[in-house]
Amino acid sequence: MLKPFALCLTLTAALWAGQPTGNWKLSADAPDGRIYKFQLIVAAEGEKYSAKMDSPDFGVVALKDVAFANDELTFKLPHPAAGNVTFKLKVAEAALKGTLETEGGATGTVTGSKAETAPVSVDGKWKVVSKSADGGEMKVTLELSEMGGKMAGLLMTEGGDSVDISNVVVDGDRINFRVQTPEGALEVSGTIAGNQMKGTYKMPGSTGTFTATK
Repeated sequence: MLKPFALCLTLTAALWAGQPTGNWKLSADAPDGRIYKFQLIVAAEGEKYSAKMDSPDFGVVALKDVAFANDELTFKLPHPAAGNVTFKLKVAEAALKGTLETEGGATGTVTGSKAETAPVSVDGKWKVVSKSADGGEMKVTLELSEMGGKMAGLLMTEGGDSVDISNVVVDGDRINFRVQTPEGALEVSGTIAGNQMKGTYKMPGSTGTFTATK
């Protein structure tokens, strides 16, 4: 009688071991001798993956050529000096371990673990005020809801226009999502504390900060 239950546990553990989505805390021992700390946020849309990095050194950066196969997560980080830095990371339960390599062939090591934080409630309407680096200000409403076990939402302007958001990842007190605009992808990264949210955004030709209240 216990065999089916044991088999179920084994299959569940195997599936969990191969899941790269979520918020990861990584440490990279880079070829320049520095150790970089950053967060890696991975989202899945069907069989495709997307990811971005959030670090004090580079801010929020959308990663390129994100793929996952045979428990290995690979992606490229656009770097102003080193070109595209290729990461190859093995996923093992709540840990990541692997290497990075610059276009010039210099290598480094990467280790990390799944970020563990208490869940927060994000459902509802948020009044958002964003401020661009050049001093511009915009007010929008962010509406978030859970549908079929996944987070979804949309942004609404004061004029009544709306646009869907995608790649929503809520991990503990952190939220990340993307908004597709005519100017390109708007990448948003924030933290939530009760009915307050704050963070940063980045898109082609513009960066800024935002605050929000539910």
